[in-house]
Order: sequence, then structure tokens, then C-alpha cells
Amino acid sequence: MGEILRREGLFSTDLARIRQQVKEGALLRLSVKPGRAKEQPNVSAEAYEALKNELQQKERALADQAVELAILRKKTSGGSWDR
Repeated sequence: MGEILRREGLFSTDLARIRQQVKEGALLRLSVKPGRAKEQPNVSAEAYEALKNELQQKERALADQAVELAILRKKTSGGSWDR
């Protein structure tokens, strides 16, 4: 080992410092939960309210469509839900 260190111009203290840095970096990375960090998007209050209202409108429309579908199924199949 000493021969390699001398050839590369390093000291044993350099090797110990590198090992310590690698260990600290590995422990830091392993302590983080897997996956990418989730950043919260910055949205203005107006944009948030607009999106919230749009979502509510779409949820109402979806509920209306579900009712219409149930009525159509009932009319076409005599009330059976097995379609």
C-alpha cells in the first residue's frame, strides 16, 4: 500500500481522510428516503383557487355522468349491473 501511495504522491493521512469522507457521504446518502425529493410547487393563491374550482366542477360533471350511465344501463339491460 505504501508503494502505491508514494507513487501517487499521497500520504497515509490523505488515504484516511478520503476513507472518512466516503464513509460520511455513504451514510448521508443511505439515510435519505429512496426516490427523488419532492418539491412543493409555488402557486399563487389565485391560481390555487382557480384550480380548486375547476376540480370541483369536473368532479360534479363526473358524478352527473355516473348517474346518467347508471340510468342508461338500467334502461338497456332491465336493471342488471352485470354488464
